[in-house]
Amino acid sequence: MIGGGGGSGKPFYYPGGGGGSGYYVIHQNKSVTPGQSLLVQVGAGGGQQADGGQSKFGDLVVNGGKRGFNHTSGGGQGSARGGDGGSGGGAGYTNSGNGGGSGSGVDMQGYAGAGGQPSANQSNAAYRGEGYGAGGGSAKGTSGYNSDCGGLGGSNGSNGQTVGGCGGGGGGAGGLKIPNFNNPSTNQNTAGTPGTVWIKFQ
Repeated sequence: MIGGGGGSGKPFYYPGGGGGSGYYVIHQNKSVTPGQSLLVQVGAGGGQQADGGQSKFGDLVVNGGKRGFNHTSGGGQGSARGGDGGSGGGAGYTNSGNGGGSGSGVDMQGYAGAGGQPSANQSNAAYRGEGYGAGGGSAKGTSGYNSDCGGLGGSNGSNGQTVGGCGGGGGGAGGLKIPNFNNPSTNQNTAGTPGTVWIKFQ
């Protein structure tokens, strides 16, 4: 079960940070009785500058990923970090040593999606992460040169990468990939993907 991915931060002169993936739980058992009804809620992916929504199964709740932070002025800006989440979003143009979002550090046990890629140049938005609950990648800024500015999004509980340079936006964090199911793909999108509640009956 994974919450919705966080959307990216907003660019200004340079791009903001990518969104964090939704938080998640893996292989969590839930006892039920015959005839019992349980709430199932799939967390929505956050749009740009918005956190992802919670996913719920009965009383089990996981939060959505946090949005990436905006870039609001010229030059490197330490506050333009990637969003926190199950996996951390990639950095915008922070030019600092801790630009990536913080991951949860929880092992995804082989279900981790890929972190988002920074944009190739100033003409393109960054790629969001791959999988359910992946974070969004930042839109391009109004000036830039290459992807050196955009840190990669993390996967499997890791933090996003940090950056120097200048250029494209931070990639979103990777979400949850379920074997034998179709997964939302990585693309140039500032919004996070919806989460999922994956139930296996025993």
